[in-house]
Amino acid sequence: SSPSLNDCIGLLVSLIAIYVLLAAYVSAVLPMGNGNALKLYFFLQPSFWCGFCSSGGNSDKGAKSDVEEGNTTKGRGVEALGVGKSYGKVRALKPLSLSMNVGEVTALLGHNGAGKSTFANILCCEQSASEGDVFVFGQSVSRNQNNVRRMIGECKQDDFLWPYLTAREHLELFVGIRGLENDTDSVASTVQKWLESVDLDIVKDNFASSFSGGMKRRLSLANSTIGNAPVVVLDEPTTGMDPLSRRFVWNHITSIKSERVILLTTHAMEEADLLSDTVVILCSGSLVANGTPLELKSKHGSAIQFSLIVEKESVDRVDRLVNDHFDGSLSWIKVESSTSGYVRVNIKKVSRVDASLLSDFIGWLEGEDSPVTEFSISNSSLEEVFLAV
Repeated sequence: SSPSLNDCIGLLVSLIAIYVLLAAYVSAVLPMGNGNALKLYFFLQPSFWCGFCSSGGNSDKGAKSDVEEGNTTKGRGVEALGVGKSYGKVRALKPLSLSMNVGEVTALLGHNGAGKSTFANILCCEQSASEGDVFVFGQSVSRNQNNVRRMIGECKQDDFLWPYLTAREHLELFVGIRGLENDTDSVASTVQKWLESVDLDIVKDNFASSFSGGMKRRLSLANSTIGNAPVVVLDEPTTGMDPLSRRFVWNHITSIKSERVILLTTHAMEEADLLSDTVVILCSGSLVANGTPLELKSKHGSAIQFSLIVEKESVDRVDRLVNDHFDGSLSWIKVESSTSGYVRVNIKKVSRVDASLLSDFIGWLEGEDSPVTEFSISNSSLEEVFLAV
């Protein structure tokens, strides 16, 4: 006999449920689009059903207690161990090992295509690593993705905002998403504090669609940093901002870093020099420099730099006079000149140059008969280090 209508409906509903579960399983275990692929048996793991109730070992349990109790001052932070990424035969990121500590800003520098965004995406569980692993307060980005995502706030290059929500409503939404305090007065004071920190309190009730590019960037920054996320990833947060707005952002980042790990990617060397405690420079997917700004300047830059402006016809003469003056210390001094009337004298180690030579040189620059029309003295910059490595 033919099946009844109820049997057909029941079979149809059962097939829909089976296909939905099968599609969800396939999308979870196959690497497609953004995000890491889960293990084939992920639904059998306690961590999938219980969140932080993971049986992944003592390090995971310790990380759980640290984050839940707000104890992020132990300095463990983020640790990358030989993490790399390949797309077919192209290696976007070669095995990279580094650590980022609590209370510090780590600036990630590099040319376009150097691997900065690839590393940031792996850290944020948006891409899976081809080799190695990254640990966020003891949690593995390859094995404990849900736990890691709860600990990270990310400000991407693109602004993901709701056009018909105000700045205040955006922050209230993110406060609710992150499960912060339910006290209305406390939420309101936190939101107001963040709005003032990024200089949006005056326009807090305006729709995001009416904001300029710089204002949208500041709102995106506030969205990513509000709450208790112990790790914050900032991907070029000051793009399109005027100098005053950039200063507000710098002050905001400095004010929130004490109990957080902050990864900053930027092309602005001045910004990296001012904000960062550690600078990491990538080139073609490889780590080429890692240290504090002062360490990198001492190793790759100049201790003192003289910039001289002379008449075009006097460039060769000034170049010769400078080389003659420092004749006994030329191994520590580099003289560069251009036909446009610019001469630069880089002194790599001041301790290796006689102080009297320096004082006599400055006296010569200031003399009335000096062919130098203008000069300035500065120390090396991160831009010089970036070009050197």
